[in-house]
Amino acid sequence: MKKYLILSVLLLASSISLASASSNNDCKEVNFDDGATACVSINNVRTNRWELQTDIDDWSTSSLRCDIMLPDSGLRSISSCNGEFSYTKETEGKIKLWIRYNENAPEDRDGKPSSNSQRTYPQWMYDFGEEEWSDNNDYSDISNWDLDNFYLTTDDSSPTTNQRVDLTIEARDDDDDTITDYTDTVNFRVYYRTSSSSSRTPTTSTSYYEIDADYDDWYEFDSSDDGEADLTNFIEFKKSYDYKVRVYDENDSSIYKEITFYVDGSSSSSDGDLDNFYLTTDDSSPTTNQRVDLTIEARDDDDDTITDYTDTVNFRVYYRTSSSSSRTPTTSTSYYEIDADYDDWYEFDSSDDGEADLTNFIEFKKSYDYKVRVYDENDSSIYKEITFYVDGSSSSSDGDLDNFYLTTDDSSPTTNQRVDLTIEARDDDDDTITDYTDTVNFRVYYRTSSSSSRTPTTSTSYYEIDTDYDDWYEFDSSDDGEADLTNFIEFKKSYDYKVRVYDENDSSIYKEITFYVDGSSSSSTDWFSSNEMDTVQTMYELRPTMITQLKNQYTKLRNSTTWENMSDDFFDDMEDIIDERSSRTYDTYDDYYDGFTDWYNYTIRIR
Repeated sequence: MKKYLILSVLLLASSISLASASSNNDCKEVNFDDGATACVSINNVRTNRWELQTDIDDWSTSSLRCDIMLPDSGLRSISSCNGEFSYTKETEGKIKLWIRYNENAPEDRDGKPSSNSQRTYPQWMYDFGEEEWSDNNDYSDISNWDLDNFYLTTDDSSPTTNQRVDLTIEARDDDDDTITDYTDTVNFRVYYRTSSSSSRTPTTSTSYYEIDADYDDWYEFDSSDDGEADLTNFIEFKKSYDYKVRVYDENDSSIYKEITFYVDGSSSSSDGDLDNFYLTTDDSSPTTNQRVDLTIEARDDDDDTITDYTDTVNFRVYYRTSSSSSRTPTTSTSYYEIDADYDDWYEFDSSDDGEADLTNFIEFKKSYDYKVRVYDENDSSIYKEITFYVDGSSSSSDGDLDNFYLTTDDSSPTTNQRVDLTIEARDDDDDTITDYTDTVNFRVYYRTSSSSSRTPTTSTSYYEIDTDYDDWYEFDSSDDGEADLTNFIEFKKSYDYKVRVYDENDSSIYKEITFYVDGSSSSSTDWFSSNEMDTVQTMYELRPTMITQLKNQYTKLRNSTTWENMSDDFFDDMEDIIDERSSRTYDTYDDYYDGFTDWYNYTIRIR
C-alpha cells in the first residue's frame, strides 16, 4: 500500500487508536515529607530525543525542580521536571536524577551520601540501555560518570625526528581529582604545522608520525591504571614540524586535551598573540547565594595556552529575567557579588602559566540567568562569555546540539562560482550553542533535470570544496557556535545540488541546503507526486479540528507545551510544502511521512 494511503488511514483513525495505546515506561514514585507524591518517567520522543515527564497528585508541578546527569556527564536542568533533552542512546549508562519539591528532599534517602552537593549525589538512577529505573543506588563508583578533562605530560616536548617519546594520560573530574576507576577508551588525533603555515592540519599518514603498535590510535584504561596511564615510547615524529596530539574520550569527543611537540626545534614558543579566552566553571546551574569558581585560560589563534600571558582581564555581568528576551548589563550588588579578591578585574602573573583559577569567584542574588563576560583590558574586542542558570532559571542557550541552521550568499550560483556557507549550531530551542566545539562533516548530492531523486557523489567533476575545509570543519571556541566558511564550494555542472552538514559524533543531527546551479530548478515541489500533494493538503485542512478534538479528549495533551509546539511546527511544515517554499523542512514525501510518524508516536506516548 502506498504510504500516502497509510498516512491518510492513520490520520482519520488517530483519535480512536490513541485511546487504546499505552506507554511501556514505568514511572518512579517519589514521596515527599509534606505528603506530595510524584511519578517520574523518561520516554523516548524520537531519535536521540527524550522527555522527562513528572506528574504530582493534587499539587502543582511548577514547584518541582529537577536536574539530571547523563552518562556522558552532561548536566540538564528540566524546568518543573517536565521537558525534553537530547541524548544518544548508543552511549548506554545510568543517569543520576536530582529532584526537589518546594526545596524539600524526597523521603527516600536511605543509603545515600550525606553531601551538600546534590548534583553529585542525587536520588535515583535510570538505565538508558534497559530503558528502566535502576534498583541499584550504590554510589561507590560514582566518579566513573564524572569525567571532566584529561591531564597530559610527556618526557620530552621538543624531540628530534624519529625519537620515541612517552605520554602520560590522567583522567580527571571537575575538581581535577584523578578518577581512579576510569576504565573507558581514549582515542588519538594528530595535527601538524609547517613553518610556512598558520594553522594545523590533521593527518593519519605514517610519513608524518608513527604511534607504537601497542597503542595504535586508541588506548583502553583498565582498573590497574588507577586513572593514570603511562604510554612508554608512545609516538615518534618523522618531519621537523610542530605537532599537536589530541587525546579524547571515545564516548564523548568534546572531552579532550591536547599536547604540543616541537620537533627539531620547529618552534621556540607556543605563546602567540592573544586571540581568545576559554572559560569553565564548577557549576553552571548554581542556587542563589552559592559561590562558584571560574577558570580563565588565555589562548592564541591555534587555541594554545599563552603561558606567558600577564595582562589584566576585566569582568562584565548581564542578567535576564524569565519575562525578558534580552540581557541587561548591571553592576548592582543586589544582582551579584564578585569576591573581594577579584573585584571587577584580575591580573595574570607569571605563575599562572596562562590559566587562572578564581576560587569562589561570584555569587548571584536572584533567580535569573546571567552571563559573565571576560575581556582583555587592552582590547575589549577580545572576550569570552559564560552563562549561569540560577535556580534552574533557564534550560536554553548553550545546550545540547539539536540541529544546524545553514545560510549561503548565493543559492543560485553559476558553474564554477565559489559560494560561502554559514553554519550555526543550535539547541532544541533554536538558540545558538556558543560553546559548540565539535566537528561537522559534509556530504554532497546532485540531481539532473531528468532525475526524480538525488545521487550522492564525492567526484571533483561535480563539485569542489575549498582545501581549507575539505570534507569536514572543526568548530573552535572563537566561532561562538557560528562558523563562516568563505569560498566554501563550487559546482561544476548545471544541476541542482544538496549539501548536507552533519555532526561527526551523531550523523542523525544534520541540516541540508539546496543550490540551483545555472537556474537548474525554479520549483521546489517536484519531489511530491500529485497524489502525495493532495494528501498533504487534506491533512493540512483537517489538522485544526483534529488537534482540538485531541485536546478535549486528553488532559495530558491539553497541558503539554511540548506536544502543542510539535503540532504547530508540523502544521507549519505542511504549509511550507503547499506554498512551495524552498526553505521547507521536508523535501521528499518519505521525509514528510517520517515527520508525521514522529508526531503520531509522541502523541500516543503522552496522551
